[in-house]
Order: sequence, then C-alpha cells, then structure tokens
Amino acid sequence: MLKQFVGLAFFILACALFVAFIPPNPFGSLNASKLNSYVVIMTYSQDQCKTIRLNATKQQWVENWIALAKDMGFKGVAVAELECYYLDGYLENYLQLINGLGLKATVYFMWRDFTIPVSFDVNASRPINSDFWKPEGFPDNSTKCQAWINWIHNVTLVTRNYPNIEFYLLFMPFRWAGSYQADFYNYTGYRYWMQEAVNTIKELDARPVLLVSDGIELEDPELANYVPYDLNGIDGYGFTYYSRTYDNFYASRFEEYFKFYQSKNKQFQHGHLFLAEWGWQTTANIYGQCANENRKCELINETVRAITSLGIENFAYFCLQDFPSENADWGLAYYNFTLKPSGETLKQILKK
Repeated sequence: MLKQFVGLAFFILACALFVAFIPPNPFGSLNASKLNSYVVIMTYSQDQCKTIRLNATKQQWVENWIALAKDMGFKGVAVAELECYYLDGYLENYLQLINGLGLKATVYFMWRDFTIPVSFDVNASRPINSDFWKPEGFPDNSTKCQAWINWIHNVTLVTRNYPNIEFYLLFMPFRWAGSYQADFYNYTGYRYWMQEAVNTIKELDARPVLLVSDGIELEDPELANYVPYDLNGIDGYGFTYYSRTYDNFYASRFEEYFKFYQSKNKQFQHGHLFLAEWGWQTTANIYGQCANENRKCELINETVRAITSLGIENFAYFCLQDFPSENADWGLAYYNFTLKPSGETLKQILKK
C-alpha cells in the first residue's frame, strides 16, 4: 500500500511539473475587452436600402444602433453599406454620429457597379437592380472598374477628415449569390485595378489599407493561385470566417486560415491583421448556421476564445441586427434595440 501511495504521489508531482512547463501559446492570448472590436451595422438593409437621409424615423434607428454598439462594449463600427450612405448623401452624418460617441470606424470598400444608376429619392423603386451588386465585368470592363475607382476616390475625400477612422478594408471582388464571379483568371487586369484602388486611397489618406478576402480560399482554394496578394502600398490583410460546417466552429480550419494570412503578414514590419467578418445565424441554410440561439451563444464564446488565443487584435462581428435579404438572424439584437441572448453573451465578453 505504501509503495502504491508513493507511486501515486510521484505521478501527481510529475503531472504538476509537466503542466508547469507547458510552453506558452506562441500567438499570445489576449483579453477580449482589450481587442479592437467592431460591429457591422446594416440599417439600410432593414428596409430594401431605401433613403435614411429623407426619413427621420430611420435616422433615429441609426442613432439607436450606434448607441447600442457602444453600450455593448464594441470599440468601433465597421462602416459597411458604404455605397448606400454615399449615394443617399448621408455618409458624413453617419461618420459624425460614430465619432460623436467616441467610437472608432473602419471603412469597408466592396465592389459595386456604379455604371448602374441607383436613386435614393423618397419614391425610388425598390429593390435595387441586382446587377449593381454583381462582380460581373471585374476586371475586364474598364468602364465599370473606373467608375468603382472614382467612387473610392470620392468616399476617401470624405473619410480622410475623420480622425477616428483606423483602417480602410479593401475587399477583393469575388462572388455574388454563389454564381456571379469576378474574372480571377485575368490576373494582370485583376491586379491592375486592385492596385489602382490602393493607390487611390493612399494618395488621399495615409492610414492603413488592408487587402481583404471574403472567404475566397475557403470557397475555391484554386483561386488562391490567382489572388494578387502582393499589392504595393497595403499595410496588412483581412479575412472573413463563416463556418461551412453546420453547428460547428471548426476550430482547426479557422486556425489554418489565420496562419495562412499570418504568414503573408510577416513581410510587413508592422503589419495589421483583421478578422473582417464573422458571425452565427440559425434561420438560413447557408454558411454560419447553427441549431438555435443557445448554440449561437456557445459558438460566439468559442469563436472569441479562438480570436484571443491566436492573438487577433482586430475583429468585426456581422451584424448587429438581422439581415432580411438572406432571411438570416445574424443579429445580436432585435429590431426594438433590445439584446438577444447572443447579444448579452457578447456584451459580457467585451465588458469583462
């Protein structure tokens, strides 16, 4: 019995010593409350991208959503729906509201076809022509591409005046509705117009520009061979992550994706890495789907643990409210501006 006791004691001691000498996480764990946490707010999408500038009720919606984001502990707002704010003449108002509450902002440049006229008059027809969102013609149609560059120029003339803007995220045109795809195989053209976009921003504002992949490598690994990762003047990379496995974060896949961009980021002395979008929803049979609201809470916890353990300092959750065009309940809050359980979960994490 004594020998067994001594043997057990030595075993426990050995385990304790082993645990004590486990090497620290090479990425460095972070506290979630210290991260640059952003949230995407999709107020235009609540009502078919109709005007906010000419609708006092919707202006109050915008103010309420921004205030809720601050109350939840987010450090900033990811300025998506940028084309709507610009065409509606409400971009400066939006940026002033964000800045006025002491929140940071990150600007999301995504492909839109600005050769297609879109009106934000009170009685403008809706829905917007779906061709407006499609990446058809990129990079082969120079007229469409130049119109996109002109828009980036005009937006940056506005955004450069706001000191709270931290990053410009330049999303690579990819797919729309799972079928309409940019022409990656025209590598020369694709790289040319993406470089034009970077140059256009940098000529007006010196703040960091990050090249963002919206799941290109996850959806079609072959296309990674044609992506112009080596653009001049960029300051790092961004990527989005929505699990393609039902009700499963798929941590190993997330870590592989992170390491892919971390390795590319090493070329910069002070490169930035940004998890540009992630989120969970229960209602649509698409990416990021989980079983129910309880699982959404659990998966939010799991995702943030991965973000902090890998040392990802910048992230944006998609999105604060639900997204009707996909019939997807991505939202952390209901339309009456009260938090869902998932919103309460993330609020507790961000305010620890």
